[in-house]
Amino acid sequence: MRPEDLGIGRLFEKALDAVIVADAETQRVVLWNPAATNIFGYSLSEALELRVEALVPEHLKAKHRAGMIRYEETGHGHYIDSHRLLDLPALKKGGEEIRIELSLNPIAPVGDDGRRFVLAIIRDVTHRKRAEERLAEEHNLLRTLIDNLPDFIFVKDTESRFVINNVEHLHVLRVSQQSEVVGKTDFDFFPGSSQKSTTPTNRRSSGQARP
Repeated sequence: MRPEDLGIGRLFEKALDAVIVADAETQRVVLWNPAATNIFGYSLSEALELRVEALVPEHLKAKHRAGMIRYEETGHGHYIDSHRLLDLPALKKGGEEIRIELSLNPIAPVGDDGRRFVLAIIRDVTHRKRAEERLAEEHNLLRTLIDNLPDFIFVKDTESRFVINNVEHLHVLRVSQQSEVVGKTDFDFFPGSSQKSTTPTNRRSSGQARP
C-alpha cells in the first residue's frame, strides 16, 4: 500500500500529526510517516516490522486486540464507529508512556482478498496534558486554602456576578453548592437591597473578620 492509494500523497510526508495505517488481520504497520517517527521514536524500517499493539500500554492490549478482531471480521468497532477524537495513553520506543489524541478511520477492503486496514491520525498531547494537570493541582490547592479560611472570599466578574465563592461565603448566602451561586449577584440573594445598600456580602467584602 502507498499513501497515493489513500488519496493523501505528499500530505502523508508533510503532515505534522502521525499518520499510521495497519492491517486489521495481522496488525502489521503498512504505512508510517515521518511525524510518527518523531512521536514514537521508531524509524520507518523498524515500524514496518511492528504490530501496532506495540504502541499500546499493557493494560489496554486485550481491549485493543478485541477491537481489531471485531473490525477485521465485521468492518465495525466501538472506537472506529464513534467518529470522535480519542484521548488515550500510548507507548514510545523504549517504553515511555505518552498521551495522545487519536482518530481512527476505516479503509475500504483492499485487493482480491478484501483485507481491511485502519488509518490512525495521532497527535502527541503529553505536554498539554501535563500542563492541564499542574493547573488542576494548583486550582485544587487554592480551593482547599480559601475553603479553610475563616473569612468569606469571593470573586466577581465585571458585571458583579459571582465566579468563585469559598465555603464560608456559601454559608452566608445560605446555599451549599458553588453551582447555586455562579452567575448570580448579591441581589439574587438579597432582593430587598438597593445598589447603594450594604448587603452582608458588601459589608464584609473587604475581608474583615467575623464579629
